[in-house]
Amino acid sequence: MSKKVKDESQQEQPNVYKMGALSKVPAWLIALLLKFWAAAAAVFFSVIGGLDIGLDFSTTDEDRISQMAADLSIVVIIALILALFMNYIVMDLEWNQSYSGHAGENPRLPFEIIEIGATKLDSKFNIIDTYGSIIKPRIYKRLQSKIRELLNYDEATLRTGRPFDVVFREFKKWCGDDYIFCTWGPLDLSYLQQNMDFYYMKPFPFPLKFYNLQEIYAINHYNDKTQMPSLEKAVTELNIPIEE
Repeated sequence: MSKKVKDESQQEQPNVYKMGALSKVPAWLIALLLKFWAAAAAVFFSVIGGLDIGLDFSTTDEDRISQMAADLSIVVIIALILALFMNYIVMDLEWNQSYSGHAGENPRLPFEIIEIGATKLDSKFNIIDTYGSIIKPRIYKRLQSKIRELLNYDEATLRTGRPFDVVFREFKKWCGDDYIFCTWGPLDLSYLQQNMDFYYMKPFPFPLKFYNLQEIYAINHYNDKTQMPSLEKAVTELNIPIEE
């Protein structure tokens, strides 16, 4: 991974669904509510299809309301159970871009992912597993000068990597079925989806839910989500040792 941490505080923020506004609520409650919401959305259509919620005009309004309430209770219970087993995927990506600026840029892929790193946590924030893989670039095989400064490897290392589509499918399988992404800012997921689209891979469900840790940190520590700190600054403020 990087010797330094990318400063995303000055970069353009793409239109990605963010989840930082609830950060004043206790963290455990945020986690439970958001995981419940995601689980409820996931099971609603699969469960509701097998429930008897059609309108039966031979019954009274009270009977229909009672039946719908019972059906909804089943969905809520199943969603709560699933939420308890949902994992957190704390993800960090590295990407490269055209060495010669816009002249050499591929309009479909301005930022090409060259590394995926992630840590999987359970619902109690215990580390379950880690994932890391170098990706062999297809478009930008020469590192852009500023990107080179951030990395602890060069083009020789990139040539040992595997294609993006192979690595991503492996990573997606590693994530499992029930998880929510946690990233420092929205750029990682935005660029990840651009790379998926470039390889004509199935997109994530829309809207993509995730924890924007950068925004949550800004609100909790500065009481101002417009003051987005770099990850390096946050790590320093929290006195977390940085591995070289």
